[in-house]
Amino acid sequence: MRSIILLLAIFGIGCNTQSPVDTDYRDAFEGEYIGTRSGYTWVMGGTQNSSITEDTVFVTALSDSLILIDATEIQIPPSGEFYQQGGASASSFYSVQFFSGDSLEVDMNTGGLGGGSRSTFLGKKQH
Repeated sequence: MRSIILLLAIFGIGCNTQSPVDTDYRDAFEGEYIGTRSGYTWVMGGTQNSSITEDTVFVTALSDSLILIDATEIQIPPSGEFYQQGGASASSFYSVQFFSGDSLEVDMNTGGLGGGSRSTFLGKKQH
């Protein structure tokens, strides 16, 4: 009788159909970030413009390791850092960094010999 109870107990534990819930590392990045965006443009010949505005950035997890930052889709690793060099121009890049558990920095730089622009968003996640 003890053997039957022991077998039933082992069988019952082995047949547990509930699987552990996998945690998606991107969940920590998702949300609404409120902060400031600074912008700077320049052209050959010396004309320059700069601005600082309040801004909101939305981050949404998509399939696999993709996230959507406003309208830009990127593949983000668990480190929360992304960097992509622009095409032919060595001065063009797009970078994202999640840090301190609640902060986001997005940098975009474009340009070449005749001029260009830089935009930096720095914000905190709203809870």
